[in-house]
Order: sequence, then C-alpha cells, then structure tokens
Amino acid sequence: NYSNNFENDIALLHTTKDIPLYPAVNNINSICLPAQDVLFNERVTVTGWGHVDDEGNTSEHLMTVDLNILNDKLCKDQFKSKDSCRGDSGGPLIKVRFGKAYLIGIVSYVVTECALEKIPAQFTQ
Repeated sequence: NYSNNFENDIALLHTTKDIPLYPAVNNINSICLPAQDVLFNERVTVTGWGHVDDEGNTSEHLMTVDLNILNDKLCKDQFKSKDSCRGDSGGPLIKVRFGKAYLIGIVSYVVTECALEKIPAQFTQ
C-alpha cells in the first residue's frame, strides 16, 4: 500500500539480529549514533530527495545542504535560506566527526515548500 505523498515517512526499526548491509547494493549503509550532544553553531549536513522548487518537482539525485545548529535566538535573528525542503522528511541530519557520520536528527517537517528565509525546518532528535 505504498503512497508517495510524502506523509508518514519516518521509521525506526529495532531488530534482535544484525542486518547485513551491502553498500554497493541499493546505496544502503549504517550510521553511528552520537556519544555526545552536538553543540550550537556546529556544522551539520541534511540530505533528501524532496522538492527542489515551489512547484513540487523532486530531484533525481540525492541533495545535500550544510547547516549550522542554532539556538532559538540566533535562529530567529539570523536564519538564512538554506534548509531541507518539503519531501525531505525522514531524511538524516548528520554530523561528521573524525571521518565518521553520526545521526543527530531526522528531518521532521518543513512548513513551506523549500528553504524560505526566517522559516526553518523542524528536526526530531
């Protein structure tokens, strides 16, 4: 019953057995979980297949954008027009440390179509 309406697209799987991953097949790989919190103003990366414009067109290639973690005041005062877009929800918010990618959040929802100034996306920690 798959629907590509970009709703209900976050899943968390708990398994009792290891799942073998083959990065060369279907671009599937694992990601580390952080041992410490990411601090404000640290650089992070968001990836997604969501909308690339206000008409709802999606990308044929995985898109990425680098962002800084902002506290509430900085977010309200200085937010720039780089962000995840509608359709990216479920995608990872990643921090790379010493060459390893760590999952620090998941794109939860985007209020507007795509990356409008002063309107940030929301992430699930």
